[in-house]
Amino acid sequence: LREAKRVLRPGGVVIVSFSNRMFFQKAIEIWRARRSMTGLADLVLGYFREAGLDAVRASNGVRLSEERKPKDWLRENLPEPPTGWLQKDPFIAVVGYKGPIQDKEPEAFGTLDVVSWLPMSGSGSVW
Repeated sequence: LREAKRVLRPGGVVIVSFSNRMFFQKAIEIWRARRSMTGLADLVLGYFREAGLDAVRASNGVRLSEERKPKDWLRENLPEPPTGWLQKDPFIAVVGYKGPIQDKEPEAFGTLDVVSWLPMSGSGSVW
């Protein structure tokens, strides 16, 4: 991530997204030791901050309007699955910018009202 920051232009963005899917045997111990998506978000947020990225935030979803949602062929064409089958995977995206950011979040954070941002401090915070 330090190298990504080094080659970004000022105002450039780094995004790492992930779900809770993994190959247990291939994942590093610190990843396996996290017991929740919040724990994984916390880990990646720490990596971003350690790399010196600015205005680091985490999101757990994007709400698209019906006309912008991609078609889900599997759900549309198969019979109704048993309860609990075809659940959607949890999703986290961590976003960081290369500064300079002057004591405020990038304007993009405020304009992305379709993004569900996780609290970064206080009650319910991942940090």
